[in-house]
Amino acid sequence: MTNSLISIIVPVYNVEKYLPKCLNSIINQTYKNIEIILIDDGSTDKSSCICDEYRLKDDRIKVIHQSNRGVSFARRVGFIKSKGNMIIFIDSDDYISEMMIEVMYNTMISENADIVICKDVNVNNGKNNIRKWPDKNCILKREDALKYIACDKLKSFFCNKMFKKKIVNENDFILNVRFEDFLCMPQIFNRIEKSVAIIEPLYFYVRHQESFTYSNKNPMKFFEACIERNNWYKKYCPKFYNLSIKRTIEVAISCLNYEMSVYDKQKVEKFLFDNINLKKWLIEIKFKEKIKLFKYLFKRGIK
Repeated sequence: MTNSLISIIVPVYNVEKYLPKCLNSIINQTYKNIEIILIDDGSTDKSSCICDEYRLKDDRIKVIHQSNRGVSFARRVGFIKSKGNMIIFIDSDDYISEMMIEVMYNTMISENADIVICKDVNVNNGKNNIRKWPDKNCILKREDALKYIACDKLKSFFCNKMFKKKIVNENDFILNVRFEDFLCMPQIFNRIEKSVAIIEPLYFYVRHQESFTYSNKNPMKFFEACIERNNWYKKYCPKFYNLSIKRTIEVAISCLNYEMSVYDKQKVEKFLFDNINLKKWLIEIKFKEKIKLFKYLFKRGIK
């Protein structure tokens, strides 16, 4: 039996410092039947040249050069061009274990899963921090997965997951928004029958000063994404709406640590005052977030 073709989609934008390590980790996979689609999203550094150099090294690599349209558009282009039965997304400043594709593919086949999730490792200044969940391989039916996404135990990243291509569609790549994977992941998992979370730490997420999420410059954008996801849960999965709200309360409290416009501050405060009076949510939010909230309310003189 021939192993299935797996498409690996890599959006690339101004990552000349990190790109070679990323691409080396992909071309050295123990699973060989892969196509590697690099979408150069209008890079202005040497990233474009590096993509072309690697295309000459490995005929499994395809390079698409385009004007800058953002990571979600780049992923969409890669998805449309992909020919594999399974797809994986990798950020171009990250890298993966050489066993990642083989381990995840074998799990997908043996369990007949629609999605396989591996642990990701945060690499920060040379230090590796492995995510604790899961502590054992676990099978997640649709409802299980939506529950874990709502409370943020199952992270809404594209990049530590292998998907059967048939459960994803091009409209999942939401354009012109931040945190697009956070917004679309419940929609994708709502289509599955079964997913599997495995304990192997196979994806290495490199945190650095240039990265979007590392900068923490967008707390309000994330809060707004949480509000939008709350609306999705309220409409399509009300059973776990409370969990989604609880997560948004924690994000709202974190926003209070940053400088915000008067309008944004009023928006966050209104959300908290509309929701924080529900005792079970207040009891369940993390203790450190509770302390932050009480200190803020005391400082502001808000009753």
